[in-house]
Amino acid sequence: MKTIYLLSQLKPSGPVNQALNLVTGFDRSEVQPLVVTLFDEDTTHSWRNKYEQQGVEIVCLHSTRQLLREAARQLDRVIAERDIQIVHSSGLSADTVNSHLKSNVRKFTTIRSHLADLAEKRPFIVRLIARRQYKHNMRSIDVRVACSKALAESSITELCLPCECVQNGVDTDHYTPVPTGYKPVLRDLLRLPKNKRIYLSVGVMCRRKQMLKMAESFISAGLKDAVMAIVGDGEEYDDVKQLADSNDNIILCGRQNDPLMYYQCADVFVSASLAEGLPNAVLEAMACGLPVILSDIGPHCEFFDGTHNIGITFECGNYIELVEKFNQSVSWDIPSMQREALETIQKHFSKYEMAKKYTKLYTR
Repeated sequence: MKTIYLLSQLKPSGPVNQALNLVTGFDRSEVQPLVVTLFDEDTTHSWRNKYEQQGVEIVCLHSTRQLLREAARQLDRVIAERDIQIVHSSGLSADTVNSHLKSNVRKFTTIRSHLADLAEKRPFIVRLIARRQYKHNMRSIDVRVACSKALAESSITELCLPCECVQNGVDTDHYTPVPTGYKPVLRDLLRLPKNKRIYLSVGVMCRRKQMLKMAESFISAGLKDAVMAIVGDGEEYDDVKQLADSNDNIILCGRQNDPLMYYQCADVFVSASLAEGLPNAVLEAMACGLPVILSDIGPHCEFFDGTHNIGITFECGNYIELVEKFNQSVSWDIPSMQREALETIQKHFSKYEMAKKYTKLYTR
């Protein structure tokens, strides 16, 4: 099946990461993907080279957000020239172009966030317009696919439309654990303490991620010989930095294009997020063998389906309980939990499993 995967740009982000996982996870004898981007971008902040290194062809339409209908006409020409059967979009602008296509193709989209979180950092009126356009797009697209079971259920309710589910996958060729003896070497490279348990969190420091509350809870737990390393930046960075400046057991690592080595040298992964699709950071952490402490939002709970030895959850927003969970984690059998986390990812959440499920949907 000749398939276009349509994105706005290839700037580092969760959706662009998942698109890369999908197009490189396909069996090319079954699905032949072509990546099409809408807008020009700064190549110094692009993952274009990651796609090209994996042998993925990329076509840019050189459009703008004001000319999305013209972009759709351009894409119709590409579809005719390439004999494309499926167009699979991700993101508001890409979905808008997909909805305007006149070609006789099947239109797919992947839903990666709740309607309430759409354009969450933009002014109120922009959010309203974005949500209105989003609902129009969803009605115009043939197949809607949510990246988690919980998101599929909420999308059916919000949109009053059918929605499939294919859970996000992770690149298990890239995100892998290292032998225990190599961890001190990585910690030395990253200037992290060699002889303490490291709790790790990775993501944007925004209200939805609750990193400030998470860090405050870690401090309140008063764990001995343990630190929390936080990778990322964002609107709450200054508040978290102020906390870190007065507490030696909170370490800010800044934004990293690829946090692989941080996952590999840590011991436990933590997320207190209020809402997610199916988070890349948790997938990547577990693929590197990390047990988890997660808020009990629906997408987080999906990691525990069929297994309980990968970590624990706490009631979302209940930071007294999070303090208790930090204290409980001191007695964990980390090696056995690492094995369970790896097995869970390999069986259910690899990019190859995700690609197989999308191939079945395309074929159907």
